[in-house]
Amino acid sequence: MLQIRGFLKIFILFVILVRLSLLALPSFKIDMTVWQAWTARIIEVGPVNFYSPGYFADYPPIYLYLLGLMGLLFNLFQKGQSLFSLPFEIYFKSLMTLFDLLTAYIIYRIFKDSNQTKAYAAALLYLLNPVNIFIASVWGQNDPVMVFFLCLSIYFLMFVQKPLVWALFFAIAVLVKFQALIALPVMAIYLFKKYRFRQFVYSLTVLAGLALTVSLPFFIKNDPLLGLLHLFQKSSNVYPYLSLFAFNFWSLVGFWQPDNQLWFSMPYVLIGAIVFILSLVFIAFKLFREHQPDTKSYIMALALSYMSFFLLPTRVHERYLYPFFALFLLAAFLYKSLRLKILYAVIALLNFLNIWYVYFYYNVIYNNPGYTGSFLFDYISSQYRWLSIITLLLYVFLIKYYYSKESS
Repeated sequence: MLQIRGFLKIFILFVILVRLSLLALPSFKIDMTVWQAWTARIIEVGPVNFYSPGYFADYPPIYLYLLGLMGLLFNLFQKGQSLFSLPFEIYFKSLMTLFDLLTAYIIYRIFKDSNQTKAYAAALLYLLNPVNIFIASVWGQNDPVMVFFLCLSIYFLMFVQKPLVWALFFAIAVLVKFQALIALPVMAIYLFKKYRFRQFVYSLTVLAGLALTVSLPFFIKNDPLLGLLHLFQKSSNVYPYLSLFAFNFWSLVGFWQPDNQLWFSMPYVLIGAIVFILSLVFIAFKLFREHQPDTKSYIMALALSYMSFFLLPTRVHERYLYPFFALFLLAAFLYKSLRLKILYAVIALLNFLNIWYVYFYYNVIYNNPGYTGSFLFDYISSQYRWLSIITLLLYVFLIKYYYSKESS
């Protein structure tokens, strides 16, 4: 066992070095330009004047605090370098990679006391995920920050049993990226079943209070009471389309099609929302039905909630499956299921093809419409519906597994 652990440690170090070697590759230009602009703006005008009418900014406050801190540190140690430079891109992506490594460490900590070899193997499988590698070290997205705080909140809620610490870290996750809210129904069920009603109410109150207090500097000038809610509404309405290149159910209808089109007098956006909410209710029903569900059931429910969010509603980006992988990997190891670990790899490959497709389109083809040099891009273009169907079938299988006796 010591030899296996030694090999796993060396392999983890190798993966980290590979990730660092990818930092100089071109970022996803659209997103990186936005991060750079927001960094410059938060440093220049501060929180109070950041969300100004006519200025595009749809991310919540803690991510903007983080950008401001990153920008100040960059200016301090890289004097003379512009925020709109390659060094800043590499600096940004190195920090996103660091957050991804920290998520792997949380996964390691969860299994460390029961089986160190398993703990190293789980951390390695997370670090080897091509989606995680590409998003953090090449693309340059902020999903690793949200997932780190999401996993940290789960660690304190379900493995350390400290709900108030959970409230702190979950509030941070939500204020980095609103998608963290997808986890709230399952977490609320856990709180309700595991703690007294007073503790349940107190924890959720602390969560809401922290979120509003931290956000207040951004909204105190114009909208102190409902500013965060209005920002959430604005964020959800930025892209009113069926599928934003996500290989999900709505991609079978078409990419970037308006989701206000009607089907039997109902707009697609409403149909997607209803189906998504029903899926969450179905996932939650198992937790309510059982007297005391075990931790693995809650983790699996969280993973399936994020998979539902990727596959069923409209207005979904290709990256929205990202939180699923950390949670599903935890579930696979908690269930001690080789089948789930294999499916983790399969779904990671499918989503990586989706993410690479979008990255290549906008970084290469979008500005060079005559470009015809990628067999892989052309192949994915012709087969993406099959990739969507396969992912949907795997989702149905996982729902069935979640409800099966085998998962008990």
